[in-house]
Amino acid sequence: MRWRIWVELTDSAGGISQHALGDGVRDGVPSPETLGLSRTEGQGILAALQQRVVQAQVREHCRVRRPCGRCGALRPLKGHRYRQLMSVFGAVSVTAPRLEPCRCGVACRRSLTPAAELIPDGCTPDYERLLALLGSALPYRQAQTMLADLLPLDVVPDPETIRRRTLRVGGRLDQEAERPAHRTPAAPVPAITLGMA
Repeated sequence: MRWRIWVELTDSAGGISQHALGDGVRDGVPSPETLGLSRTEGQGILAALQQRVVQAQVREHCRVRRPCGRCGALRPLKGHRYRQLMSVFGAVSVTAPRLEPCRCGVACRRSLTPAAELIPDGCTPDYERLLALLGSALPYRQAQTMLADLLPLDVVPDPETIRRRTLRVGGRLDQEAERPAHRTPAAPVPAITLGMA
């Protein structure tokens, strides 16, 4: 048996692109070891899918952000940088165009990197939550080992990264707990009149 997995991406303009994510062969008599996908094959497919989807999303966001908000003209392209996004399904490299200010000079007078808007912390919230969850429950080195074994991470975070992310999430939770709760005042209850005869 042979198999191949494809993903088809359709952008907002209607453009369709297809990408092969993985393929494999299962020859001979099936056995428990050759039944289904191996962990390594599954991790590779998830990593390839994440790569394609994130790259398409960043490309689309950059395309939408390129026109000037005031005059509608396309901002001049200043150059490209490469950014890396850490996700639960592996590290994703994306091309991040840098845009010069529009020539009208009204809406924005500085360079703009739309990809940086999507990747402010260099990781997805899921990735950060997972590091914080494992970092708070296990010693950091054990959390690192577990991440390396279970996830398709080509770049396994070191214990110090896990510690910093855990403390960052904990700090945000502390700030949220200290904020006064914004409660809407209860609606006044209409008076109830009872009459006895």
